[in-house]
Amino acid sequence: MRICTYLWISLAFYTSLAAQIVSSGGYTFDVDIKNRYHRWIHSARVDARVSGNRAEIRVKARGYKDGRVSVRVDSKDKTYRVRMVLDDPWVRFRVEDQNSGSISHWVREDGFGAFADEYQFEVRLREDGFENLQGSDVEVRINGIPAWGARVDVRGTGSSRRMKVRFYRRNFLGFGINIIEVEIPRDSELAQARKKQVQKIQFLLQNQPEAKNEILEQRLKLVHESLQ
Repeated sequence: MRICTYLWISLAFYTSLAAQIVSSGGYTFDVDIKNRYHRWIHSARVDARVSGNRAEIRVKARGYKDGRVSVRVDSKDKTYRVRMVLDDPWVRFRVEDQNSGSISHWVREDGFGAFADEYQFEVRLREDGFENLQGSDVEVRINGIPAWGARVDVRGTGSSRRMKVRFYRRNFLGFGINIIEVEIPRDSELAQARKKQVQKIQFLLQNQPEAKNEILEQRLKLVHESLQ
């Protein structure tokens, strides 16, 4: 009984931390914000405006569509609990090989297991020729710019190779459609692709001192090992 009570109190305390409290027109709104994968979005910005007997709650969070909800208010009740779910942004996928050639595949958005500030999806290949592929070989770009913090986990064999791709939502634009490009070199292109990666990482290490060098150096080590 004590354990159940403790768990209930802990959960209530965590929920209260996840919620954001805003006030307008003498009313207080306790706003819970999650994404579609049931992750609390702590970084969201909330604004409330009351007009007459209606309150409009607006929510913004980087890497998500804006949210808005209308709440009916009554002068007899000054506090309201509001629950909101923010949708993923509009995205379009391009999956190509090293030479911009098409690859038979399908893509599925899958954010389960990712944190609220991360975006995750799965790519499944439908053809052979990627037996030696490693996660460090895959390049991910968002709107033409390399995705910062991208991680790729490659699994499967033959024509059933699949990969989960995860990166920070701050890579997304705050408007319009975001283009996610996934460049996957074929086995015949791997040597060339890995040499190009080494050159890119070395350039970043030499010319961008503000970059997180430990991450780049770790990736450089992985690429070097794959070349051996």
